[in-house]
Amino acid sequence: MPSRLAIDWFPGTDPRVREALAVRFEVFVHEQGFPADQEVDDLDAIACHVVAWHDGKPVATARLATLDATRVQLGRVAVLPEFRRQGLATRLLELLLELARREGYQHAELRSQIEAIPVYERLGFVAEGPWTLEADVPHRLMRRAIAPLG
Repeated sequence: MPSRLAIDWFPGTDPRVREALAVRFEVFVHEQGFPADQEVDDLDAIACHVVAWHDGKPVATARLATLDATRVQLGRVAVLPEFRRQGLATRLLELLLELARREGYQHAELRSQIEAIPVYERLGFVAEGPWTLEADVPHRLMRRAIAPLG
């Protein structure tokens, strides 16, 4: 991992959310062809966002949103192409899972694109149920337990 990397997390009300959105739009809208009008949703304002910057430029992001008193949802994991396969997505997800653990959440879930399933499996997520289409791209529900503190 480059030494010029900084990672920070912040609430959805923080102005740095636009940095997370810039990465997401580059990956999901421009690269993968998802509809731009579906990229921002109601969870963005209430989620915890994490962004990795390389030399001050946002290069990766993910978010964590509360589903209920025991569950969180991870999502919108995006890494710019030139920064993939360096473990960056894993680092961001581990940070979000640790934040959820510290807040006392017991379970995490996400919706994974087919090619990303191995990344999540390495973090202990297990695929459940059938595939569903989201913006014409197959996704699958994945879940895992979050170990309590102590």
